[in-house]
Parts: sequence; structure tokens; C-alpha cells
Amino acid sequence: MDLSLLRGFLTVARCRNFHRAAEELYMTQSALTKQMKRLERELGVLLFDRSGRQVTLTEAGETLQQYAPALLQDYETMCEAVNPSRLQLRVGVLPVMAFYSILDLIAAFPAEQHQIRLSLQEYPNDALPDALRQGRADLIFWRCSGAVPKDFRSLCICEDELALVLPASHPMAGQQSVSLREFAEESFIFLGQNTQLYRDSLEACRLAGFQPRILFTGSSVENVGQLVHRTGCAAIFMRQVALGMRDPGLAVLHFEESSPVRLVLAASKERFPRSARLLWESVRTSLGQEKAAEGNDPKYSDP
Repeated sequence: MDLSLLRGFLTVARCRNFHRAAEELYMTQSALTKQMKRLERELGVLLFDRSGRQVTLTEAGETLQQYAPALLQDYETMCEAVNPSRLQLRVGVLPVMAFYSILDLIAAFPAEQHQIRLSLQEYPNDALPDALRQGRADLIFWRCSGAVPKDFRSLCICEDELALVLPASHPMAGQQSVSLREFAEESFIFLGQNTQLYRDSLEACRLAGFQPRILFTGSSVENVGQLVHRTGCAAIFMRQVALGMRDPGLAVLHFEESSPVRLVLAASKERFPRSARLLWESVRTSLGQEKAAEGNDPKYSDP
């Protein structure tokens, strides 16, 4: 069997929609439909009930959904056992990973000892889940603002929040906490429009009841920070990123409309190769048994 058929099946089963599944897999809907019909012919059963507006699984499809992840995992394990030189690990990371503990966690991982070729690939935050689902990354360090998707397993690395960044000379710079509404008449500098931070900043201003006047957009957090320092405008950053810049010309303030987010290490429940499991366990060890232990805390999801 072509195992890519199983990956396609699991994507359709999760999305319950051929169009959305095809977009995730970067293929046309017609090509994905042909693959699923081929899989059904090969197994001799119907896997999908296509009669309704939403695709549902037949009894046979539900059974395959239970067995397919283990089949894919066994194949990965077999390949790594037969040819250890194939052992590689692709980790998706944020462009601002240096402002978090990600580098320390990766540096603590003995990749050479395990003969793993480790590569770090930067993605915009909102592109990281697709990179994991599509197999372009084996693990991702991802900033998650809501519930972790059900098809991911995760470990919480740290918590963060949006923060208001002002020039140190600003009259409000000495405040510990403010309402973003107080800055409705200020000019703002945002990161580029294609970033998650841009969208989150707009949403925070909307919740505060105003449309921000955006004077500049910058291509990097360092550039935006320098512009805030020099122009007297305000900006919205993630708190740990803003503090990590260690710029004495900037003040970092909590604002009431901000909501917490989590930096998580995430892996796919459908695909979890041995190299990824080794880094996963290394991160758990680095975090400490108490923090990494699983229990009733919804922040953690055991493999």
C-alpha cells in the first residue's frame, strides 16, 4: 500500500471536508478524491459517506482511523531501524525563538549522540500548524492562543501575553498596568500585515473599542522597537520578546485587554517518528519532572 494514501485518509477524516483536506495537503481536491477512491478499491470497502454536506466516516472508515496512525508510526520506526543514517529531525520554530527558551532546550538535546541530523526551519507562527500537519516539520515550537488542536500532542514551554511597548520617555511609561483604550489617540507601529502579531494587535485594539492609527509597519521586531524608540509611537509585542530586547529606551506595560498565550512544543498524533520522540523526552527532562508531568492540567497533553 502507498502510505501517502493513509496520510490523505487521516487528513480527510480529521477535516471532514475534501476541499479543506486538499488545501492542507497542497493538492487539488480532484487528486485527493481519486486517491481516496483508490484506497477504497484497494481495501474493498467504502470509507466515506458522501451523501451529506459534511463528509462522514463509514464503520469501515472509523476502524481504519483507529489503525492507520499505528501503521504509519510502525513504518517510520522500521525505516529508522533498517537505515539509521536516515534519522533526521525537522523542527519548526518561530523567527523570534531567541527571545524564548527554545535555543536552550534544543542545545540540551544530544542530537549527535543519537546520530540525528537536526534542522531548524523558521515559519511565521500561524504557518507552524500546517507545517506539522503536512509533514514539513516533525515538531514545532508554536505560540498557541487557544485550545491545542485535537490532532496535536503538546507540552507547555512557557506562558506569554501581548504587552504595550512605549518609549521610556512617554508620560505613561511608568505605569504597571493600563487599559489599551487610553491609547486610542496614539499612533502605532505594527509588525508586517502578514504576521500573526499584526492580526492579534488589531484584535486587541478592536476589543478596546478603537481602530488603531498605524503610522508604520516594520519587517522585524527589532526594527519596530527602534522605530518606537525614535518616533514616540506605541507598539504591541509579546511580553517576553519585548523584555528580551533589553532596550532601556523602551517601557513594557501590561494592558487589561491582553489575554495569555502559551508557547508549546507540539507533535502530530498521526506521525511521531523516533527522532521527534527523543527530542520530546529531552524537553520534558529539561523542563523538570514536576512541570512536564501529565495530569489533569489541560496545558499538557501526553503523547
